[in-house]
Amino acid sequence: MFAGVAGLLAASSAAALADDEVVAAVPFEFIVNGVHMPAGNYQVTQLDGQSIISVKNVDGRHFAYVLTNALAPEQAGPSPELVFDRVNGTNFLARVVSTESGREIPLPAKLLKTESTRVAVLAFPSRRSASH
Repeated sequence: MFAGVAGLLAASSAAALADDEVVAAVPFEFIVNGVHMPAGNYQVTQLDGQSIISVKNVDGRHFAYVLTNALAPEQAGPSPELVFDRVNGTNFLARVVSTESGREIPLPAKLLKTESTRVAVLAFPSRRSASH
């Protein structure tokens, strides 16, 4: 009986730490945390309860971690998306919205003074299996 209860606790703990992930086809180059990313298909993952997200090209050749801030639900928007700030022709990943949360990536202070345009790319929720 103890083994059964321990198994249930372990399963519920694993579910609580499940990754929140979205995938998106980004049609342009962009920068995240100083790392240049080419256009392509990306997986963006946030571990529940953490403020760090990972951004990786699905072919595994480009990868970055970035510290984020939580967005209020009304700021995040109704559907999953990646939001970019375009500053002087360069795209910076600025927000990640999934079905469960929204995260904002602060831009460097010198860019905050420059006029920018917001560009959103539709994303799709994805749940990774426990074996990954």
